[in-house]
Amino acid sequence: MNIEKSSIDDAHFIQQLEQLQLDPKHFNHLGHLRLTWLYLQQYPRDIAITKVCQTINNYARHLNAPDKFHLSVTCTLVMIIAERINNDSNNKDWRAFINANSDLLENAIALVEECFSIDIFNCELARTQLVKADLHSFK
Repeated sequence: MNIEKSSIDDAHFIQQLEQLQLDPKHFNHLGHLRLTWLYLQQYPRDIAITKVCQTINNYARHLNAPDKFHLSVTCTLVMIIAERINNDSNNKDWRAFINANSDLLENAIALVEECFSIDIFNCELARTQLVKADLHSFK
């Protein structure tokens, strides 16, 4: 898989997103993954989780789509990505990372589902409160 180069550099991508000025076309699933990867490069995992959740939730609300944000799913994806970054010595380049982990882009739902014994995507409580993965232990 080859990820096309974004027309927005990393710093401006984060700045525009945090300031709610990013064109929504740049914040699809790939944009979520990019934001997560960027924050994990800058912050310890727990801080990155908080920042990813706050940023995505704020942006979804800005777009009048608060129901698009799912706390437990987002936290789980951040932990999956953090785990992969920690297990790969070549994690300093976004495009190389996503090319090596194309399942995050192509089948993130299945990756998250593998972490839970419940249907996390249809659990309303998990949408707004953290339900921790019970089938996968994150370090």
